[in-house]
Amino acid sequence: MIKKSKLQKFALICTVCLLLVLLTAGCAPPEPAPQPEPEEEPRVEGASEVEAVSPANEQGYAQVTLTLENGSISDVMIVEFDGVGREKVYEDYHQRWPYLEDAHNELAQSIVEENTWDVDIVTGATGTSVKVREAARFALEKASGEEPATEHFDGTFMGISDATDKGWGIAWVTLESDEIVEIRLEGTTPAEEDGEAVFDAVGRQVFVLKDENYPWEPYHEAKEVVADEIVETQSTEVDTYTGATGSSQQWMEATERAMEAARTR
Repeated sequence: MIKKSKLQKFALICTVCLLLVLLTAGCAPPEPAPQPEPEEEPRVEGASEVEAVSPANEQGYAQVTLTLENGSISDVMIVEFDGVGREKVYEDYHQRWPYLEDAHNELAQSIVEENTWDVDIVTGATGTSVKVREAARFALEKASGEEPATEHFDGTFMGISDATDKGWGIAWVTLESDEIVEIRLEGTTPAEEDGEAVFDAVGRQVFVLKDENYPWEPYHEAKEVVADEIVETQSTEVDTYTGATGSSQQWMEATERAMEAARTR
């Protein structure tokens, strides 16, 4: 009987241990479910600036600098240049047309708010609006990252040479599919009133285009000859014209800068 009792006790202990093991396993916390990989933070691109100029006419052109953040236009800076290639400074230009700054501000605000170059023309500032829109369009094309079809935008672009105390050269270069199809060359000379130099409202000496009365015949001849040679050779480096070497060199420099202004990248 004693042996049987010990055997029963041993079986009871084994049964209890087995029950404890089963109970402990049943209370164990479940394995955690696999968690999804955290989503990658969206890449935030820094602000960048892109600049372009509009086609030009005898009244000049516009230069627009766009600040782009994450694909949107966050700021616009507009500068206009006059028919001799000088910046239209508000303090001076407002004496002739007092609404230039307002027109620039309205256009800049519209471009930012609508996030496009294709904004409404400002009433009373059609010429300025057209130039600013075109410059902004070119800037956005530069910033698009797409491979441009040509090295230069089509249109007429303006360039000026380095200035001297006697003036500077100006070139209006018309481009089509990277080819120079037409070019107009001019030079400037100091403006005078009663034999005295003229200064604008911000203290800059005033320069005007040399007209048909400019008393140096080689200058007038060189304008045509140098222009024809640039178109014929499709080069900004041509022979200087005898008797107008300085003007010839200025025109070549101005033409090169007009071509640079027209670049698509």
